Amino acid sequence: YEGISEELNEGVKTVLDFVGKTPGLRTPQISKALDIPKKTLERRLSLLKTRKAIAFRGSRRTGGYWVKTGVGEGVDERISEGINEGVKTVLDFIGRTPGLRAPQISKALDIPAKTLERQIRKLREKGKIEFRGSSRTGGYWAL
Repeated sequence: YEGISEELNEGVKTVLDFVGKTPGLRTPQISKALDIPKKTLERRLSLLKTRKAIAFRGSRRTGGYWVKTGVGEGVDERISEGINEGVKTVLDFIGRTPGLRAPQISKALDIPAKTLERQIRKLREKGKIEFRGSSRTGGYWAL
């Protein structure tokens, strides 16, 4: 985020970095993940949108924030083509917080359980994640 991040305070840099690493999330999800009050987050997102560092893509209900092309050149692009953005978000979250079970992931990302099950199935089929441990105490891990 060179050129932009030098002129931003730490809180705004944190939001920019998080959006770059976990694209497609909405305000409530970002607020919860970063433990930032919603109003504070909205101010930071507004500043980033004004500086053209991020953009909101999609519908108001299902869309999310993304770092604009060229701003986040160092953003990790670990996933091959063919996996949709929702699945990418789940994979990135599992990579950052390994060992969580589906209900915990669903709650943290504010994704319906059925949707998460479908996304996890896709990731397992593509060999991107695996379930480790017993069926009662195990969790998902990125490969």
